Amino acid sequence: MIERSELERRLRTRGWLFGRQDGSTIARAVRFARGGALQNHAHPNEARWRIREGCLEFLDRDQVVTTRFDAESHREDGRLLLSGRFLPIPEPEIRHMLEEEPPLGPRRPLPTPPRVAVIVRTHVIGEKLLDLLDCLSGSPVFDLFVGTDETVRPLPLPGFATLPHSVAMCREIGLSVRHDALLWQCGDYPLYCAVRQIPDYDYYLQLEYDVQLIRRTPLLIEGLVNRLDGADGPLDFLGALWGPAADDWMWTAAARRRYPVVYGGLFAFVMLSRRAVLHLQAERLAEAREDPPAEAVVHCEAFAGSALMAAGTFCCGAVADLLPGSVDPATFHPKHPDLSLPNYLLGAAIGDDALEIAHPVLDAPAYLAAALHAAAASRRIAAFVRHMQALPEALVEPALKARFLQEARALAATGD
Repeated sequence: MIERSELERRLRTRGWLFGRQDGSTIARAVRFARGGALQNHAHPNEARWRIREGCLEFLDRDQVVTTRFDAESHREDGRLLLSGRFLPIPEPEIRHMLEEEPPLGPRRPLPTPPRVAVIVRTHVIGEKLLDLLDCLSGSPVFDLFVGTDETVRPLPLPGFATLPHSVAMCREIGLSVRHDALLWQCGDYPLYCAVRQIPDYDYYLQLEYDVQLIRRTPLLIEGLVNRLDGADGPLDFLGALWGPAADDWMWTAAARRRYPVVYGGLFAFVMLSRRAVLHLQAERLAEAREDPPAEAVVHCEAFAGSALMAAGTFCCGAVADLLPGSVDPATFHPKHPDLSLPNYLLGAAIGDDALEIAHPVLDAPAYLAAALHAAAASRRIAAFVRHMQALPEALVEPALKARFLQEARALAATGD
């Protein structure tokens, strides 16, 4: 039998196909979360999971074992297959099956895989952040860090390796700090703070806490790491969305003052080689020496790709170049038809099975606060109330709905 530590690691870092021995499927992409919770599958017979005596067990809501996976085998490609008898029905025998999802690509054919630091950037500690960290924990392919914005206050996060950044740290490095919304305008700055603290990685992947990995596993990032060696050589920059920028894009004009061709893309999910990070830092230091006004500081989404492409020695690309169909611009800043709300709710279904990333995704309190703000700005309080009341209780607790209903009524009464 597989060792307990290895079994738990594979359960926690992979998605699983849950079905029966007759070939029927019960649920896809089942995720084993920390603390015994099951994600992407909800049924009274499979309310919790645990490992006892080296075997995975499913338990019902009364903590009674319903399936004990006491048999294991492997596919030809090494994927683990677990099976066990469904105990509540003794006859005829029903056997449940769990099959490890296939990887997104072969392991890199290099003798020494790259060292990759994955940095979840955040300025808040809440359910969404912890959910993302839970999805990313335990991968053998990368090391996980939390990039904490401590400009206003410390963000203690016991149990996770943190990489603090702040406006003061950026000033110490020598970066321009004149912009009022500095760490929004310059989302690349936290990377320079991170490299000072962990300089020995080959790649740094930074993603915002409100990014959602739709599979809820590290598989996407592992698949990208496996594909970093492209036809034109190793990639130096990889963005969720990336390509030549339109002339009328809001960040193009400032970037064009420094770079002849402007490239743009969402900075919520980016991976850069160490040499690319160091080059971008040098470019930012040169920008700071010119002491530009705030409006001339190039936004990160136009800066990174443009600066690297202008150098002519860096290979850049988009996630979809490596994994076609995995990214859809429609799942970034979605538009709710009634509220003009560019957010998703944590736990709600997003896109189809091929999609890998969505942004931004908020937990229930943050989502409702953003929705109410958008509704108030557009004078659509009634639409907000209808939308909120239609949300299932599994995603938004009744007490939270009641609180926001009271706030909505107060706003409607004042006309603000």
